[in-house]
Amino acid sequence: MGRNSIHYGSETDKLAALITDNNVRVKSNWQLANEAAALMGIAQERAKERQGARTDLIDIVEPVPPSSNGKARDEVGEQLGVSGRTVSDLLFVKKEVDKLAQAGEADRMLYSRPGCTVAGQMWL
Repeated sequence: MGRNSIHYGSETDKLAALITDNNVRVKSNWQLANEAAALMGIAQERAKERQGARTDLIDIVEPVPPSSNGKARDEVGEQLGVSGRTVSDLLFVKKEVDKLAQAGEADRMLYSRPGCTVAGQMWL
């Protein structure tokens, strides 16, 4: 028998599926922050793709379901099993840690220690 394979529309779809299907593992805050950043990038990329789409050229046979009013961070949070607010916090800390790393201040990056503070924010 041959191997079953899943075909994705794009590499972006493949990455999104990989991250969301991997939600059964227990992850560190840093891993969640990296996944949140990747999923936010994917959400922004998909939003740009939808921006140019013309819907007036399509004959609508079935009613189109209403779009959700949720923000991208809430959708990403749902995919990761955390709240949208937690996604915002994770992205904030990741951004600050990345800034410290670029500035060569690796000794200030204590994000692997529970209960430390990075840029005035508690990192648990």
